[in-house]
Amino acid sequence: MQGTSKWSLYAEDVNAPSYFAGHVGIGVQAPWYPLHVVGTGGIGAAAFDARSNDNSVYPALYVSRMRDDATQPGAEFGASMTFALEGSVDYTMVDVGTISMFWEGAQSNATTARDSAMVLSTMQDNARAERLRIASTGNVGIGTTSTGSRLTVRDTQASIEVAEFGNDDTGTSSGVLQLKVNRATPATGNQFVSFVNNGGTDVGSITGDGAGGIQYNLTSDRRLKNQIRDTHYGIADLMKIRVRDYQYIGHGVDTNGFIAQELYEAYPHAVSKPEDESTNWWQVDYGRLTPLIVKGVQDTYGLCRMTEAQTQHLQARVDAHEIEIQNLKREVQSLREKNQELERKLDKVLRHLNLE
Repeated sequence: MQGTSKWSLYAEDVNAPSYFAGHVGIGVQAPWYPLHVVGTGGIGAAAFDARSNDNSVYPALYVSRMRDDATQPGAEFGASMTFALEGSVDYTMVDVGTISMFWEGAQSNATTARDSAMVLSTMQDNARAERLRIASTGNVGIGTTSTGSRLTVRDTQASIEVAEFGNDDTGTSSGVLQLKVNRATPATGNQFVSFVNNGGTDVGSITGDGAGGIQYNLTSDRRLKNQIRDTHYGIADLMKIRVRDYQYIGHGVDTNGFIAQELYEAYPHAVSKPEDESTNWWQVDYGRLTPLIVKGVQDTYGLCRMTEAQTQHLQARVDAHEIEIQNLKREVQSLREKNQELERKLDKVLRHLNLE
Protein backbone atom coordinates (compact mmCIF):
# COMPACT_ATOMS: atom_id res chain seq x y z
CA MET A 1 0.00 0.00 0.00
CA GLN A 2 1.21 3.47 -0.82
CA GLY A 3 0.62 6.97 0.50
CA THR A 4 -1.44 6.34 3.65
CA SER A 5 -2.11 3.95 6.47
CA LYS A 6 -5.88 4.48 6.30
CA TRP A 7 -7.53 1.23 5.40
CA SER A 8 -10.40 -0.96 6.49
CA LEU A 9 -10.98 -4.56 5.49
CA TYR A 10 -14.11 -5.23 7.47
CA ALA A 11 -16.79 -3.28 9.27
CA GLU A 12 -19.99 -4.29 11.01
CA ASP A 13 -21.73 -1.24 9.55
CA VAL A 14 -22.44 -1.87 5.88
CA ASN A 15 -22.10 1.86 5.24
CA ALA A 16 -18.64 2.06 6.74
CA PRO A 17 -15.93 2.86 4.22
CA SER A 18 -13.65 0.07 3.10
CA TYR A 19 -10.85 1.44 1.06
CA PHE A 20 -7.19 1.85 0.47
CA ALA A 21 -6.25 5.48 -0.13
CA GLY A 22 -3.18 4.49 -2.21
CA HIS A 23 -2.31 1.77 -4.73
CA VAL A 24 -2.46 -1.82 -3.63
CA GLY A 25 0.06 -4.32 -4.83
CA ILE A 26 -0.19 -8.09 -4.51
CA GLY A 27 2.98 -9.81 -5.54
CA VAL A 28 4.55 -6.47 -6.48
CA GLN A 29 6.24 -3.84 -4.31
CA ALA A 30 5.56 -0.83 -6.55
CA PRO A 31 1.98 -1.14 -7.87
CA TRP A 32 1.14 0.88 -11.00
CA TYR A 33 -2.61 0.81 -10.61
CA PRO A 34 -5.14 1.08 -7.77
CA LEU A 35 -4.93 -2.74 -7.69
CA HIS A 36 -1.89 -4.37 -9.23
CA VAL A 37 -1.61 -8.15 -9.02
CA VAL A 38 1.43 -10.02 -10.30
CA GLY A 39 1.56 -13.77 -10.55
CA THR A 40 4.65 -15.85 -11.24
CA GLY A 41 5.37 -19.38 -12.24
CA GLY A 42 2.78 -19.51 -15.03
CA ILE A 43 -0.19 -20.02 -12.71
CA GLY A 44 -1.89 -16.70 -13.50
CA ALA A 45 -2.22 -13.49 -11.57
CA ALA A 46 -5.79 -13.83 -10.29
CA ALA A 47 -8.80 -16.12 -10.34
CA PHE A 48 -12.47 -15.19 -9.89
CA ASP A 49 -14.82 -17.93 -8.82
CA ALA A 50 -18.59 -17.51 -8.38
CA ARG A 51 -20.19 -20.55 -6.79
CA SER A 52 -23.78 -21.69 -6.35
CA ASN A 53 -25.80 -24.88 -6.28
CA ASP A 54 -27.91 -24.26 -9.38
CA ASN A 55 -27.23 -24.15 -13.11
CA SER A 56 -27.76 -20.43 -13.57
CA VAL A 57 -25.15 -18.01 -14.86
CA TYR A 58 -23.68 -15.69 -12.22
CA PRO A 59 -21.06 -12.98 -12.71
CA ALA A 60 -17.59 -14.08 -11.62
CA LEU A 61 -16.19 -10.64 -12.41
CA TYR A 62 -18.13 -7.40 -12.48
CA VAL A 63 -16.69 -4.54 -14.56
CA SER A 64 -18.50 -1.20 -14.46
CA ARG A 65 -18.06 2.44 -15.33
CA MET A 66 -19.92 5.50 -14.01
CA ARG A 67 -19.80 9.23 -14.61
CA ASP A 68 -18.59 11.54 -11.83
CA ASP A 69 -21.36 14.03 -12.55
CA ALA A 70 -25.14 13.86 -13.06
CA THR A 71 -24.96 14.04 -16.87
CA GLN A 72 -26.65 11.19 -18.71
CA PRO A 73 -24.19 8.96 -20.57
CA GLY A 74 -24.07 9.56 -24.32
CA ALA A 75 -23.48 7.24 -27.26
CA GLU A 76 -20.30 5.13 -27.02
CA PHE A 77 -20.06 5.67 -23.27
CA GLY A 78 -18.60 2.38 -22.09
CA ALA A 79 -16.04 0.28 -20.29
CA SER A 80 -13.26 -1.90 -21.58
CA MET A 81 -10.83 -4.58 -20.57
CA THR A 82 -7.38 -3.74 -21.91
CA PHE A 83 -4.65 -6.31 -22.57
CA ALA A 84 -1.02 -5.19 -22.33
CA LEU A 85 2.21 -6.98 -23.22
CA GLU A 86 5.81 -6.15 -22.53
CA GLY A 87 7.38 -4.33 -25.46
CA SER A 88 10.92 -4.20 -26.79
CA VAL A 89 12.13 -2.38 -23.67
CA ASP A 90 12.06 -4.23 -20.35
CA TYR A 91 9.06 -3.39 -18.16
CA THR A 92 7.55 -1.22 -20.91
CA MET A 93 3.94 -2.30 -21.28
CA VAL A 94 2.13 -1.87 -24.60
CA ASP A 95 -1.67 -1.87 -24.82
CA VAL A 96 -2.21 -4.45 -27.58
CA GLY A 97 -5.96 -5.03 -27.49
CA THR A 98 -9.25 -4.35 -25.79
CA ILE A 99 -12.68 -5.82 -25.26
CA SER A 100 -15.11 -2.92 -24.92
CA MET A 101 -18.79 -2.59 -24.07
CA PHE A 102 -20.59 0.71 -24.72
CA TRP A 103 -23.98 2.28 -25.29
CA GLU A 104 -25.04 2.61 -28.93
CA GLY A 105 -27.08 5.72 -28.15
CA ALA A 106 -27.51 8.33 -25.43
CA GLN A 107 -29.21 7.15 -22.26
CA SER A 108 -32.46 9.09 -22.42
CA ASN A 109 -34.71 6.44 -20.80
CA ALA A 110 -34.55 3.13 -18.98
CA THR A 111 -35.98 0.92 -21.77
CA THR A 112 -35.51 1.53 -25.49
CA ALA A 113 -32.31 3.52 -25.05
CA ARG A 114 -30.52 0.62 -23.42
CA ASP A 115 -28.83 -0.86 -26.48
CA SER A 116 -25.23 -1.96 -25.99
CA ALA A 117 -22.52 -3.18 -28.33
CA MET A 118 -19.26 -5.09 -27.91
CA VAL A 119 -16.02 -4.33 -29.77
CA LEU A 120 -12.81 -6.35 -30.00
CA SER A 121 -9.65 -4.50 -31.03
CA THR A 122 -6.10 -5.68 -31.78
CA MET A 123 -2.81 -4.01 -32.66
CA GLN A 124 -1.04 -4.09 -36.04
CA ASP A 125 2.08 -2.08 -36.87
CA ASN A 126 1.85 -0.28 -33.53
CA ALA A 127 -1.71 0.89 -34.22
CA ARG A 128 -4.72 -0.52 -32.38
CA ALA A 129 -7.92 -0.77 -34.39
CA GLU A 130 -11.37 -2.28 -34.15
CA ARG A 131 -11.57 -5.77 -35.65
CA LEU A 132 -14.96 -7.17 -34.61
CA ARG A 133 -18.20 -5.62 -33.44
CA ILE A 134 -21.33 -7.27 -32.03
CA ALA A 135 -24.30 -4.91 -32.14
CA SER A 136 -27.22 -4.88 -29.71
CA THR A 137 -29.24 -6.73 -32.36
CA GLY A 138 -26.75 -9.59 -32.35
CA ASN A 139 -25.49 -8.58 -35.81
CA VAL A 140 -21.73 -9.00 -36.25
CA GLY A 141 -19.33 -6.81 -38.18
CA ILE A 142 -15.77 -7.88 -38.99
CA GLY A 143 -13.47 -5.24 -40.40
CA THR A 144 -16.32 -2.73 -40.35
CA THR A 145 -18.46 -0.77 -37.91
CA SER A 146 -21.49 -1.51 -40.11
CA THR A 147 -23.71 -4.27 -38.77
CA GLY A 148 -26.70 -4.10 -41.11
CA SER A 149 -26.72 -7.89 -41.61
CA ARG A 150 -26.31 -10.84 -39.29
CA LEU A 151 -22.70 -11.00 -40.49
CA THR A 152 -20.94 -8.20 -42.38
CA VAL A 153 -17.32 -8.75 -43.39
CA ARG A 154 -15.22 -6.06 -45.09
CA ASP A 155 -11.58 -5.69 -46.11
CA THR A 156 -9.45 -3.26 -48.10
CA GLN A 157 -6.53 -5.50 -49.03
CA ALA A 158 -6.18 -6.36 -52.71
CA SER A 159 -3.91 -9.37 -52.33
CA ILE A 160 -6.14 -11.65 -50.26
CA GLU A 161 -9.75 -12.79 -50.13
CA VAL A 162 -12.17 -11.38 -47.57
CA ALA A 163 -13.09 -14.84 -46.31
CA GLU A 164 -12.00 -18.44 -46.75
CA PHE A 165 -14.03 -21.55 -46.00
CA GLY A 166 -12.35 -24.92 -45.99
CA ASN A 167 -12.84 -28.52 -44.91
CA ASP A 168 -9.61 -30.41 -44.28
CA ASP A 169 -11.35 -33.78 -44.34
CA THR A 170 -10.13 -35.87 -47.29
CA GLY A 171 -13.26 -38.03 -47.62
CA THR A 172 -15.54 -38.04 -50.65
CA SER A 173 -18.59 -36.79 -48.69
CA SER A 174 -17.10 -33.74 -46.92
CA GLY A 175 -18.74 -30.36 -47.55
CA VAL A 176 -17.72 -26.73 -47.20
CA LEU A 177 -20.73 -24.41 -47.19
CA GLN A 178 -24.49 -24.88 -46.91
CA LEU A 179 -26.99 -22.17 -47.88
CA LYS A 180 -30.54 -22.72 -46.68
CA VAL A 181 -33.87 -21.05 -47.44
CA ASN A 182 -36.66 -22.16 -45.13
CA ARG A 183 -39.08 -23.18 -47.88
CA ALA A 184 -39.86 -26.59 -49.35
CA THR A 185 -39.86 -25.02 -52.82
CA PRO A 186 -37.73 -21.85 -52.90
CA ALA A 187 -39.22 -19.24 -55.23
CA THR A 188 -37.36 -16.98 -57.65
CA GLY A 189 -37.53 -14.25 -55.02
CA ASN A 190 -35.66 -16.42 -52.49
CA GLN A 191 -32.02 -15.49 -52.95
CA PHE A 192 -29.34 -17.93 -51.82
CA VAL A 193 -26.61 -15.56 -53.02
CA SER A 194 -26.80 -11.97 -54.26
CA PHE A 195 -23.99 -10.25 -56.18
CA VAL A 196 -23.94 -6.45 -55.82
CA ASN A 197 -21.62 -3.77 -57.24
CA ASN A 198 -20.31 -0.76 -55.30
CA GLY A 199 -23.36 1.27 -56.36
CA GLY A 200 -25.73 -1.18 -54.72
CA THR A 201 -27.06 -2.60 -58.02
CA ASP A 202 -27.67 -6.34 -58.19
CA VAL A 203 -25.51 -7.80 -60.96
CA GLY A 204 -26.45 -11.42 -60.40
CA SER A 205 -27.89 -13.95 -58.00
CA ILE A 206 -28.50 -17.59 -57.20
CA THR A 207 -32.19 -18.08 -56.45
CA GLY A 208 -34.82 -20.75 -56.26
CA ASP A 209 -36.64 -21.55 -59.49
CA GLY A 210 -40.10 -22.16 -57.99
CA ALA A 211 -39.99 -25.81 -59.09
CA GLY A 212 -37.76 -27.38 -56.47
CA GLY A 213 -34.40 -26.37 -57.98
CA ILE A 214 -32.18 -23.32 -58.28
CA GLN A 215 -31.25 -20.94 -61.08
CA TYR A 216 -28.17 -18.84 -61.73
CA ASN A 217 -29.06 -15.30 -62.76
CA LEU A 218 -27.13 -12.53 -64.47
CA THR A 219 -28.78 -9.09 -64.29
CA SER A 220 -30.01 -8.32 -67.82
CA ASP A 221 -32.59 -5.57 -67.37
CA ARG A 222 -33.22 -3.39 -70.45
CA ARG A 223 -33.21 -0.33 -68.17
CA LEU A 224 -29.51 -0.91 -67.47
CA LYS A 225 -28.46 -1.08 -71.12
CA ASN A 226 -27.99 1.18 -74.13
CA GLN A 227 -26.71 0.87 -77.73
CA ILE A 228 -28.77 -2.32 -78.09
CA ARG A 229 -28.28 -3.96 -81.51
CA ASP A 230 -28.16 -7.39 -83.15
CA THR A 231 -24.90 -9.20 -82.56
CA HIS A 232 -22.33 -9.66 -85.32
CA TYR A 233 -21.45 -13.13 -84.00
CA GLY A 234 -23.01 -16.14 -85.66
CA ILE A 235 -22.74 -19.75 -86.71
CA ALA A 236 -19.36 -19.14 -88.38
CA ASP A 237 -17.89 -18.01 -85.04
CA LEU A 238 -19.46 -20.97 -83.24
CA MET A 239 -17.86 -23.34 -85.73
CA LYS A 240 -14.42 -21.89 -84.90
CA ILE A 241 -14.63 -23.18 -81.32
CA ARG A 242 -12.69 -26.37 -80.71
CA VAL A 243 -14.15 -28.86 -78.22
CA ARG A 244 -11.33 -30.82 -76.63
CA ASP A 245 -10.88 -34.01 -74.62
CA TYR A 246 -8.21 -33.68 -71.93
CA GLN A 247 -7.08 -34.44 -68.38
CA TYR A 248 -6.18 -32.00 -65.64
CA ILE A 249 -2.57 -32.47 -64.61
CA GLY A 250 -2.30 -34.65 -61.55
CA HIS A 251 -5.88 -35.98 -61.73
CA GLY A 252 -5.75 -38.58 -64.52
CA VAL A 253 -9.48 -38.39 -65.31
CA ASP A 254 -10.72 -37.83 -68.86
CA THR A 255 -13.06 -34.90 -69.38
CA ASN A 256 -13.93 -32.48 -72.16
CA GLY A 257 -14.45 -28.79 -72.69
CA PHE A 258 -12.47 -25.84 -73.98
CA ILE A 259 -8.92 -24.53 -73.77
CA ALA A 260 -9.26 -20.95 -72.55
CA GLN A 261 -6.53 -19.55 -74.79
CA GLU A 262 -8.07 -21.21 -77.87
CA LEU A 263 -11.59 -20.06 -76.99
CA TYR A 264 -10.34 -16.50 -76.48
CA GLU A 265 -9.34 -16.35 -80.14
CA ALA A 266 -12.84 -17.32 -81.29
CA TYR A 267 -15.08 -15.80 -78.59
CA PRO A 268 -13.29 -13.71 -75.92
CA HIS A 269 -16.52 -12.80 -74.07
CA ALA A 270 -16.53 -16.19 -72.31
CA VAL A 271 -12.89 -16.04 -71.18
CA SER A 272 -11.26 -14.32 -68.19
CA LYS A 273 -7.74 -13.41 -69.21
CA PRO A 274 -5.41 -12.86 -66.24
CA GLU A 275 -3.44 -9.65 -65.99
CA ASP A 276 -0.49 -11.63 -64.67
CA GLU A 277 -0.21 -15.20 -65.95
CA SER A 278 2.51 -15.96 -63.42
CA THR A 279 0.05 -15.68 -60.53
CA ASN A 280 -3.36 -16.45 -62.06
CA TRP A 281 -4.92 -18.88 -64.53
CA TRP A 282 -7.02 -18.34 -67.65
CA GLN A 283 -10.65 -19.18 -66.90
CA VAL A 284 -13.80 -19.96 -68.92
CA ASP A 285 -17.38 -19.03 -68.07
CA TYR A 286 -19.31 -21.75 -69.88
CA GLY A 287 -22.60 -19.92 -69.32
CA ARG A 288 -21.37 -16.93 -71.37
CA LEU A 289 -21.34 -19.20 -74.43
CA THR A 290 -25.14 -19.38 -74.34
CA PRO A 291 -25.75 -16.25 -76.52
CA LEU A 292 -23.36 -17.57 -79.17
CA ILE A 293 -24.99 -21.00 -79.13
CA VAL A 294 -28.46 -19.44 -79.43
CA LYS A 295 -27.30 -17.25 -82.32
CA GLY A 296 -25.74 -20.28 -83.98
CA VAL A 297 -29.01 -22.20 -83.65
CA GLN A 298 -30.92 -19.22 -85.06
CA ASP A 299 -28.53 -18.99 -88.01
CA THR A 300 -28.86 -22.72 -88.58
CA TYR A 301 -32.64 -22.45 -88.44
CA GLY A 302 -32.48 -19.54 -90.90
CA LEU A 303 -30.37 -21.62 -93.27
CA CYS A 304 -32.83 -24.49 -92.87
CA ARG A 305 -35.75 -22.19 -93.67
CA MET A 306 -33.88 -20.82 -96.68
CA THR A 307 -33.10 -24.35 -97.85
CA GLU A 308 -36.72 -25.31 -97.27
CA ALA A 309 -37.91 -22.36 -99.36
CA GLN A 310 -35.47 -23.24 -102.11
CA THR A 311 -36.60 -26.86 -101.96
CA GLN A 312 -40.24 -25.83 -102.20
CA HIS A 313 -39.38 -23.59 -105.17
CA LEU A 314 -37.56 -26.43 -106.89
CA GLN A 315 -40.40 -28.80 -106.06
CA ALA A 316 -42.87 -26.40 -107.63
CA ARG A 317 -40.73 -26.29 -110.76
CA VAL A 318 -40.48 -30.08 -110.76
CA ASP A 319 -44.25 -30.32 -110.36
CA ALA A 320 -44.74 -27.88 -113.24
CA HIS A 321 -42.36 -29.88 -115.42
CA GLU A 322 -44.17 -33.04 -114.40
CA ILE A 323 -47.46 -31.56 -115.55
CA GLU A 324 -45.81 -30.44 -118.78
CA ILE A 325 -44.38 -33.92 -119.27
CA GLN A 326 -47.78 -35.47 -118.70
CA ASN A 327 -49.31 -33.09 -121.25
CA LEU A 328 -46.58 -33.99 -123.73
CA LYS A 329 -47.18 -37.66 -123.08
CA ARG A 330 -50.86 -37.20 -123.81
CA GLU A 331 -50.03 -35.31 -127.00
CA VAL A 332 -47.62 -38.03 -128.05
CA GLN A 333 -50.27 -40.64 -127.33
CA SER A 334 -52.77 -38.66 -129.36
CA LEU A 335 -50.29 -38.39 -132.25
CA ARG A 336 -49.66 -42.12 -132.03
CA GLU A 337 -53.35 -42.83 -132.24
CA LYS A 338 -53.72 -40.46 -135.21
CA ASN A 339 -50.70 -42.01 -136.88
CA GLN A 340 -52.18 -45.47 -136.40
CA GLU A 341 -55.46 -44.25 -137.94
CA LEU A 342 -53.58 -42.81 -140.91
CA GLU A 343 -51.68 -46.07 -141.31
CA ARG A 344 -54.94 -47.99 -141.39
CA LYS A 345 -56.41 -45.63 -143.97
CA LEU A 346 -53.25 -45.82 -146.06
CA ASP A 347 -53.33 -49.57 -145.87
CA LYS A 348 -56.92 -49.62 -147.17
CA VAL A 349 -56.00 -47.30 -150.00
CA LEU A 350 -53.07 -49.51 -150.97
CA ARG A 351 -55.24 -52.62 -150.91
CA HIS A 352 -57.86 -50.89 -153.07
CA LEU A 353 -55.23 -49.88 -155.60
CA ASN A 354 -53.88 -53.42 -155.78
CA LEU A 355 -57.30 -54.81 -156.56
CA GLU A 356 -57.70 -52.62 -159.57
